[in-house]
Amino acid sequence: MTFKLVTQDRHFTIFTPTRFDYHSHEKFNQVFESLEFDNCDNIDFDLSQTEFIDSRSIGMLLFTKSHADKHSVTVRLLNPQGQVKKMIEVSNFQEIFDIVDSES
Repeated sequence: MTFKLVTQDRHFTIFTPTRFDYHSHEKFNQVFESLEFDNCDNIDFDLSQTEFIDSRSIGMLLFTKSHADKHSVTVRLLNPQGQVKKMIEVSNFQEIFDIVDSES
């Protein structure tokens, strides 16, 4: 699986691949460049199918958040599982992002 971008009105959802890592950088940039921050209220990263995330992908998420903040766009991380959830917790992402867990 690669990235998939779904748009609905002013809401974008990015479905992330099973492995969201250094090798995902070019595909991520393609998705990022297609985002229209001026025509967007929310960006959700659906992490439900992602089994692995590394420091490079953490940086990609932070980069998106930083850019979104400049446009008053909300960024949420949806349904992190397993190792991904642990990386998010270790990175203190709950202080930076809205985290939506399917167990909530």
